[in-house]
Amino acid sequence: MESEYSVKEIAPRTFMIEETRGAFQVWMYLIEGDEKAILIDTGLGNLDVGAIAASLTKKPVEVINTHCHGDHIGGNGDFSKIYLSPKDRKGYLDQIAGNAPGRLVRPVPTETADIRDGDEFDLGGRTLRIIETPGHSPGSVSILDVENRILFTGDCCCRGEILAFSEEDGITGYRDTMKKILAMGDQFDETRPAHVESPVGKDVLERILQLAEDVVAGKIEEKPYEHSFFKGKMCAYRDELGIVYPKLDR
Repeated sequence: MESEYSVKEIAPRTFMIEETRGAFQVWMYLIEGDEKAILIDTGLGNLDVGAIAASLTKKPVEVINTHCHGDHIGGNGDFSKIYLSPKDRKGYLDQIAGNAPGRLVRPVPTETADIRDGDEFDLGGRTLRIIETPGHSPGSVSILDVENRILFTGDCCCRGEILAFSEEDGITGYRDTMKKILAMGDQFDETRPAHVESPVGKDVLERILQLAEDVVAGKIEEKPYEHSFFKGKMCAYRDELGIVYPKLDR
């Protein structure tokens, strides 16, 4: 099955590229400055995302991967400069080697440049800041568009089922990530995730944090999460929100 795509300008010189494959959707975001552009994630790899980016900007394009999973790095091969947290380096190489859930449909480069919390990208009249937001993976990052007050969150948080898979961070680490995001709430007006619904408001983030807090405090029923790829996980739900996480050691 081939992917389809659509493009929507969500803010001045800010484009959401939607890749759809069957019932699955993933969003990438192209952010253009006066001197260069950044593409946040590259999707499943079924699209010529390099050509799509070139149709949206004449500026040179670099890529920031929010994390190492296959539906976010699949089109990396279309670009020469890829940024990724070093905490996701192992996961990235595991994905390339086929030692992680999901299969890449075409080769991606093994070389990436490191990004860390607080790093800034000057695109020319526009600044992007890296925010470390672990939980979905150890090296997950969000990207703050400083001037336009948009936080791009990858798979960190969405209006739906959140996969807080990181064994290194656990549900308490994910809770701390949500606290961190909400503590910087005066710097953004909306968040743009990679799946489910976009944009997502701060009210949803507050509900996600409360759900995580209640899980850690033992105030909500947790159940085993049944999935062939992701074993040994638990889940907790409230309304349309859910969190999947490693089992708590109580």
